[in-house]
Amino acid sequence: RESPESYIPQLRNVPDSLDPHIQLGAQKASLQRRMRKEYGIEFKELRLLSTIYIVSIAGKRLISKISDGQEELLGKLNLKLEVN
Repeated sequence: RESPESYIPQLRNVPDSLDPHIQLGAQKASLQRRMRKEYGIEFKELRLLSTIYIVSIAGKRLISKISDGQEELLGKLNLKLEVN
């Protein structure tokens, strides 16, 4: 729901619904606090990454151009985007 344009569902099996014992709101709040504490990043800042796309052409996967702001945010999160 938070990342409707994400390509993760294309690469991973994401269940339609979570087990009843999983409290999505609590998990999200916990993740937000941890990101703020460990990386100094607010959850809303991740929206900047929503325009990074994976493109599949003839069986090959490519990542769309990444802006300087996106690159900076990925660096703060210690993330490197790669496709296989």
